[in-house]
Amino acid sequence: MKVLLWDIDGTLLNTDRAGVCAWMEAAEEIHGGPLDASRLTLAGMTDPLIAEITIDDLMERPGEYEIAPRLLARYLELLPDWLPRRGNGFVHRNVLDTLEALAPATDFEHALLTGNLEDGARQKLAHYGILDFFDWGAFADGLPLRRDIARRARSEAESRHGENVELYVIGDTPRDIDCGKAVGARTIAVATGGATFDELVEHDPWWALDHLPAAAEFAARLREG
Repeated sequence: MKVLLWDIDGTLLNTDRAGVCAWMEAAEEIHGGPLDASRLTLAGMTDPLIAEITIDDLMERPGEYEIAPRLLARYLELLPDWLPRRGNGFVHRNVLDTLEALAPATDFEHALLTGNLEDGARQKLAHYGILDFFDWGAFADGLPLRRDIARRARSEAESRHGENVELYVIGDTPRDIDCGKAVGARTIAVATGGATFDELVEHDPWWALDHLPAAAEFAARLREG
């Protein structure tokens, strides 16, 4: 079995910064005033780590991580309102065709490996109509480090399919490549989000792409191994 572990933001879809807007509204409510969103780097980061960075750097309240659960909870409350308000979001090129084409295949399984909290991940995927393609996932709940999320994903995949399961991590940042390599997965890097093609190539993924190819080409390359 080939388990395809998909990242969400920048890989499957682009929310037109709905997540950033929800995040900044939550942070400014808790902070009690405006904050500079341009100082926040999100690509490849996990939600719990973004919370810590927000507290340390944007709120300038270093180490006051007791705020983090309230910040994360408020973000999840605001996200459903922001997703439809940001009208230029989209599912990336060839993603839907690939999900549809491989869903019936007996040698492929779609799953998630994401820095999103589970609730936020499900909200985003549901809004763009692709949630039902994924039976399971590894999320950032309780895990600020992406490598730990990848280890959770490997453990779940092995419990479902045995130790010989083949893992493919599909993402758009060097952090996706790193976490995939950390668990022995083949890494597929697409330059559709957080990094350029050249930046991704520097991290030596198994396959680097400007964008996801057509479903037939994608499946054929994975079956060739």
